Parts: sequence; C-alpha cells; structure tokens
Amino acid sequence: MTEDSPPAATLLSLPIKTLISSRRGDGDISVYDLAEAYNALSQRLESLQKIPTNNGSGVTQIIAQYPSELAQCIVRDLETVLKPNDDDEATVENELLCRHAINCVSSILAFSGAHRPFASSSCPSCLHLCTDRDVVENDIAAIFKILCCICIPSGKAIFNHDKLFSIIIWTFKAQTLSTEQLEGTVDDIISVLHRAVASHREETQSDGLEVCTNSHPVALLTLIRLSAT
Repeated sequence: MTEDSPPAATLLSLPIKTLISSRRGDGDISVYDLAEAYNALSQRLESLQKIPTNNGSGVTQIIAQYPSELAQCIVRDLETVLKPNDDDEATVENELLCRHAINCVSSILAFSGAHRPFASSSCPSCLHLCTDRDVVENDIAAIFKILCCICIPSGKAIFNHDKLFSIIIWTFKAQTLSTEQLEGTVDDIISVLHRAVASHREETQSDGLEVCTNSHPVALLTLIRLSAT
C-alpha cells in the first residue's frame, strides 16, 4: 500500500459497518460475515500501519465515531467461547469467530492510531467482566480482561484453546499501549504470562518469556508490582 492508496475511512468503513450493524440488529449477519469483517479490518489496519507517512490520525478519526459499539462487538464475540455449548457446529463457529476477533484486537492494539479511541471510552455492557470498577474503567481494560478470561477459563474447557492462547500471548507481545493503559489489568496479565512461560508449546513459551524479560510495558509493570510486595 502506498501514499496514493484509499484513505483510512474508505478502507475501514465497510468492515466496521458490518460489525456495528450486527450489534444494532440491522440485517441478517452470520458468524462468517462477522469473521470476514474482523479479518478485513485486521488486514487493512496492518496495511495502513505500514505506510511510513501515516501517523494514524485518519484511523483514529473513523474509529473514534464508534469506540464503545466496536468494543461491545469485540467483547461479545470474544465471549462466545466462554459460554457453555453442547452443539458441535456452534462450538466450531464460536471458536472461528473468537479467533478472528482476537486477530483483529491484535492489529488494533499494535497500532496507536487504532487503539487510541478505546482508551477514553467505556461501554456499560462490559461491567460484568469484574466486580472491581477500576479493572474495566475503559474499553481497553475490558478487552484485556476478556482475553485473560479466555487464557485461564473458569468453566468448561475451550475448544482449540492452545491456539487461542498462543494468539493472545502474541497480542500481548505486539501491543503498543502505555504502562498507564495497562495498569488496571496487570494482575490478570501476569497470571496469563505465568501460564505462557510454563506452556508446552515452544512458540507460546518463547513469546511469553519475551514479554516478561524485555522493556515491554507489561514487564515494567510486573517489576513495579513485585517491588511493591
């Protein structure tokens, strides 16, 4: 993609519109439509991020129109794998939807222009994620909370959990949030990283160790938390 490519609004409008329409109940939107919307949004954000002269302002402008609605869509679709389901077909579809939503979250959190609007918005429907209001004080915290819940589920085993877990650890590694934005979820993230480091999957273990040992914001927060105990 070059500087002459279509602007952010043109590239991002269609997948965002699909996601927002699904939350509003507009039209007949299937699981596969949603998965494709997440995939398109993820790929287009990554393409925009690669433009050397792109400061992300165009991306921020369009996402800032719908931050809470987008967060509600993301949390809704991440949570599908946490809900009990005895239907094999639905289980596979839920995992597919959740996986594409995680990949999209990874692209959002890696691009400051994309995640900036979520840090200053908060959707009421995410409050169920924790009894501590500070943990879900904004949409970024809500999304991180549900990612951690997927990594360490409290209920029934999650279909294809190892793969989802690995993608989430990669998301933690790739994100570009500040320590302040991560502060509210650091305890949950540390628990997840402990599990990642002990993982039998070499790639997951390696990514977890990298997050813990470099100058990554999560590593810094971990050191701060440990020094305070």
